Amino acid sequence: MNKIMLLVLLTIIMIAVAVPFVIRSLLWNRVLKLLHNGQYDKVLIMLNSKAFQLFFKEYDRNWNTLRVYLAQGNNRKIEEQTKKLLDSRLTNAQAYQIASQTYFYFLDRENRDVCERLLSYIEKSAGEEELLYDRMLFRIMIEKKSEDIAEMEALLEKKEAEKIKKDQKQDQQVQMGILQYLLGLQYSYQKNRRQMELYLNKARVNLKGTPYHKKVKQLLNKA
Repeated sequence: MNKIMLLVLLTIIMIAVAVPFVIRSLLWNRVLKLLHNGQYDKVLIMLNSKAFQLFFKEYDRNWNTLRVYLAQGNNRKIEEQTKKLLDSRLTNAQAYQIASQTYFYFLDRENRDVCERLLSYIEKSAGEEELLYDRMLFRIMIEKKSEDIAEMEALLEKKEAEKIKKDQKQDQQVQMGILQYLLGLQYSYQKNRRQMELYLNKARVNLKGTPYHKKVKQLLNKA
């Protein structure tokens, strides 16, 4: 094979490798733009298009479809798509990706069966700190136990003492609010109204503008 033929062959190979990559990038950038603009229906159409079926794996399409449903807050579709993904053949990394992104959603809906399944996937791949926290969440939100008050108070104290940048302050407040909400829940199980109201009133301030603000108010109104 002479040099010209070799150069032509190498060029063809490079094009064959590059073209799918370029098309994938163009398609994905289009999806990201639509997501940014909140055009979820158009994203779903793209994810089910022939082009996506050709250039993206089935798991990638199904996973990103679930992400759209989560962004929409479409409860029925979230549950259906999560089940579809969990019932498919998954690697440990894929199962962990699904579990870590949907665990809190199903905790919030108090779906014990799904949470147990998700937690089993988390246990296979999560770090020790994440696993301890997720197990605490299960005990508090599903089993309605109050044995993690001391640990939760320690986490809250640590979070309050963190030195953060000004643009991270809102995130810190929300994280503190979640911990305060979880403490309030545990004290409600103990029928300790004083401590429950103490933490829930703090949580109500820190969680303003989030879905949990309404939950906190409802819990306080029941007291």
